[in-house]
Order: sequence, then C-alpha cells, then structure tokens
Amino acid sequence: MEHLAIDLGGRESQICLRAPDGSILREARVPTKQLEEELKRPNCRVVMETCAEAFGVADEALKLGHQTRVVPASLARALGVGARKLKTDQRDARVLSEVSCRIDLPSVHIPSAWARETKSLCAMREALVHSRTMQINTVRGWLRGKRVRLRAGEVETFPARVLELGEIPEFVARQLRAIESLTKEIKAADKDLATRAKAHEICVRLMTVPGVGPQTALRYVAAIDEVSRFASPSELESYLGLTPGENSSSDRKRRTSITKAGSSAVRWLLVEACWSMKNHRPSDPMVLWADKIAQRRGKRIAVIAMARKLAGIMYAMWRDGTSYSPSKSAKREAVVMSKSKQLKALGRQSDALESKRGNECPEAVTTCGFVWESEHVLPIVARQRTSTSAALTANSRLRHLVADATNEAPATLLSKTGASSKSGHAAQRRQRQVARAPQTPHASQASRGTQNGARGRSLCLTHRPPHSRFRSRTCAKTRETFSGAGTGA
Repeated sequence: MEHLAIDLGGRESQICLRAPDGSILREARVPTKQLEEELKRPNCRVVMETCAEAFGVADEALKLGHQTRVVPASLARALGVGARKLKTDQRDARVLSEVSCRIDLPSVHIPSAWARETKSLCAMREALVHSRTMQINTVRGWLRGKRVRLRAGEVETFPARVLELGEIPEFVARQLRAIESLTKEIKAADKDLATRAKAHEICVRLMTVPGVGPQTALRYVAAIDEVSRFASPSELESYLGLTPGENSSSDRKRRTSITKAGSSAVRWLLVEACWSMKNHRPSDPMVLWADKIAQRRGKRIAVIAMARKLAGIMYAMWRDGTSYSPSKSAKREAVVMSKSKQLKALGRQSDALESKRGNECPEAVTTCGFVWESEHVLPIVARQRTSTSAALTANSRLRHLVADATNEAPATLLSKTGASSKSGHAAQRRQRQVARAPQTPHASQASRGTQNGARGRSLCLTHRPPHSRFRSRTCAKTRETFSGAGTGA
C-alpha cells in the first residue's frame, strides 16, 4: 500500500507519495483546491495533520476508499516534524510519509459533516452574542463616565432603556442600532438551532432532561458524534474534562481539580444546565443527590459533580435509546427510605421482644446488624461473646427472636445469614454446631463455652464478614438499635 502525506496550507499544500518500501515516488506542491485530483489514485493511506482544512480533505479521501489518518498536532513534533529547528512544508510531508511506512499512525476522530456544520452554527451564534456583549459594555462605560445609572432590565430592552435617559450623541446611537441588529440576528440563530434540534431524534430525547435545551443538546451530540466511541460513561466524562486530574510521582499522591480537557463549550453548557435544574427543579433526584455533596464540599464542587453525572446520564440515554425518567432514581430513593422505616419498626419490635425475654439470659451480649444485598434486607447476627454457660441458649433464642421480628422461620434465617458469609466452609461448620447443640447445655459444654470465650472465640450463628466490609455495608443506626442489652465478661 502506498503512503500519501499531505502538509495542508490555506492556498497550497505539499504532498509526498512513498512506496511500501519507503522510496519516494512523487513530491509536488499543488493548490489546496485541487487536492481531489491527487486523491484519485489506487487505495492508499492518506496522512495529514489536524488543521482547519484537514476534515474536509479527510472526507474526500474516505469517499474514495482510502485509509485516512488525521494526526494530532501535539503528536506531530514527537514524530520528528520540525526537529532540530528545521521546518519546511517539504520536510514535514516527508517525515509524515516516512513514519506512516513504519507504523500505523493514530488518528483523531473524524467528525461527520452534520457535526461540523452544527459546531459552526453554534460557534457563529456564540460570536454574535459576544459581539453584542462588547457593544453593550462600551455603552455602559460611557454611561458610567456621565455618572448615569441605567435601570435594570433584559438585554433585549437595553437600547430602549438608554434612549429613555434623553438626548444622546450620534456615536452612542450608532452603537445602540448595532445592538438592536445583533439582537435580531441572535433570535434568528436561536430559531435555526431550535429547528435543527427538533429535527434530530437524539437531541429530542436529550432535551427531556431538565435544564437541557437546544444549544446544550446540539453541542453535546456534535462533540460526541458517535456514542460507540466510548465504552462507558466514565470515558465520556473524562473526554469532556469533567473528571479529577492527578499529579502523582513515587510516594507522592496528589489529586487535582478537573482536567478541563475536551470541548470547553460543552462543559460550560452542562454546568449551566445543572444550575438551571438546581434552581427550577429542586425536588429532582439528581438535585437532591447534589445537595448532599454541597453540604460536604460546597455548591460549586457539587454542581461540577452534577455536570459529570448529567454527562453520563445523557450518554446512557443516547446509548439505550431512552428518555429521561427521574422515576428510576426516585424509586431507588423511595426503596431506601421505606427499608429504613422497616428497619426502625423492626428495631422497636425487637426491643419490645427483648425486654420480655431479657431476664432469661441477662449475661449474653448480642449485636445484630443489617446489610444491603441488592434490594433485600438480610439480617446478620454478628459474633457473640459470653462467659457463661448460656451461650448456646442465647444463640438459639436470638435466632428465634429475629425470626419472630422478620416473619422468617429460624432455619430460613440461618440459611440467609449463612449465605451472606464470606467464608462459606467456616459458616457451614458453625451452623452445624448450632443445629446439633441441645437447648440446655451440659456442664462439659458450658465449660467448653467458657474456655472458648476466654480464648477470644465463640459459637455463633454465622461468620462475621471482615471489619471493613461489615462497617461499610452495615447501617450504623441499625447496629445501635440492635445493640445487646446485657453485658459480657
């Protein structure tokens, strides 16, 4: 396969064609408008640097069936472009073609024609807004020099509010006429954006998210272009520069602020969408999630985290072909709240049962916690520690106590608690010991229980998970609710 390197320019471009063995077949300087004629050859690999003309030429090369590589400009220097302070168009084209003969050069994503046109439309609309802002600031500066304060109002009414002050010079009136003209053009651009967004199926689905309008949806879709480029939401969030950076070396570990890589316009629009959602939809599950972060880290960090979450949600909507449904998050929150209420009710019921039976085994110390397994609450009886002969009796009665509170059979409860153990063999062995143990232990068993307690071991219903896992997955309030009433030795 031949390798054609093109050093693009505004008027003329330099080409260098090499054979598969690396020998130069042709070098020429041709007008950029006539590059299509140079591309009409047998299939080859076309290599060029990123620039304004690169994606248009890449489209033509792809249509003709060529392998196209658009090399990032940041990588070009590492390949030898401009090495030793010697940089000419001919040398650059030679270097690119030579490297292409040796390795398969990485290429940036070549956006579609629709994505490039949408980016241009949004960028030109943004330029109109910036121009109007500059014009308004010049008039405001003139007013401050005259010590005149303008009444508050919308941007569209700015010229009318200035004219209310009385007679103004001609050069100020000229600025006001320019502001009115820019306002009309901005409104026309907004209509074009709205029409373009409504005609795009993906943008229509993305606009179902609160705070996401035509500009945000179009910018997002144009920046991503193909959702299949990203394997997960995390990759897309990193591509947009919404993930924390890191500057670590050796033993030093340092996390920095967000990387701010990728499109700054998309990142800015996502943050603005989150502020809009926060102000107008305070009961949305995403906003409630961000409020919890704001209590710990502040509003600004919470909004950035919310923007990162919003980018991931929009990615999932695009990938799965669905619309925004806050009921999913709300349903999960409702499940958590309902189970919390169930745990509190269960704790009160257990306290009542324990108060009735507490006099029967006052020396047993029992701790009962709850962990979340998918969407089911499984009771786990933690390690028991006792110094009396009532250890087995306390274990048995505790099993019946929790079974009464959860409406579960003791055997079923025992199997559930055993299934949640991390070390299955040890848990099954202890379960068999408890199952074979009589309700009233003999003196030998009592002494053996005392010895086990003295050596720091005990007979229990199930093996306790590691401390870190137990602590992270166990509700602290529930452990306090189910803390044992007795005291151990």
